[in-house]
Amino acid sequence: ALEDAYEAGCVIVICTGRNRHMVEPVAAQWRGHGYAILANGGVIAEWGTGTVLDKVTLPGSTVPVASRLAHAAGFPLLCFGVHVDEDGGRQVYIDRRRPPLPEYAERHGHRLIYCDNLENGPDLAPVSIGVYGSHDATKLLADQWRDALSADAAVFHVPGNGAGIWCAFANARESGKAASAAKVARMLGIPREQCLAIGDHVNDIDLLTWAGLGVCMGDGHPEALACAGFVTGTFAEDGVAQALERF
Repeated sequence: ALEDAYEAGCVIVICTGRNRHMVEPVAAQWRGHGYAILANGGVIAEWGTGTVLDKVTLPGSTVPVASRLAHAAGFPLLCFGVHVDEDGGRQVYIDRRRPPLPEYAERHGHRLIYCDNLENGPDLAPVSIGVYGSHDATKLLADQWRDALSADAAVFHVPGNGAGIWCAFANARESGKAASAAKVARMLGIPREQCLAIGDHVNDIDLLTWAGLGVCMGDGHPEALACAGFVTGTFAEDGVAQALERF
């Protein structure tokens, strides 16, 4: 369906909470990449060259506060995109006082840069921060982050990679998928009304609301379903392909 959309003249833009390294195997399956919106809108990059065209980082003051709360909850804080201009987001800074989940260490151990204590330094301004763990524990931490960081950060609680794994993460409040999608649309000279966006969770709500047509997966989060202009099939039903073929 993506190939057909490309052949029909559509511009396909990856728009994800993940970084480039995590989505490259997915992106390799179709043609037509121009730009990528990464880290939940914190980064806009040229896909072919990896050149970062725009980024919005968290204030450095958020890291010690977030790290203190994460450490108290038993999590190591992960800091993403500290050197995204140079490494495309490959390096992830982590507080060594708590080990990462074994599944995360196995997949991403080669990317981890260990710091003795992120509460006391180094002075980092990441694109995003996050932790992985159980649903209840990450939700509690997400609520604590919202209370403590509300002036500077937008906090989300979403499913992570792997069965039963959830993620609490935060981006700068002024970043977001919708804001970055609007920038890319202006770069391409495409009106908002001619943009279709597909998502499934709370961090997609602003994007689905911004787009001329916001499409939510049939098994998406209730809040995302409520704001969508169209509800497509579920993940198992190839809902993305259904929407692309219809519109």
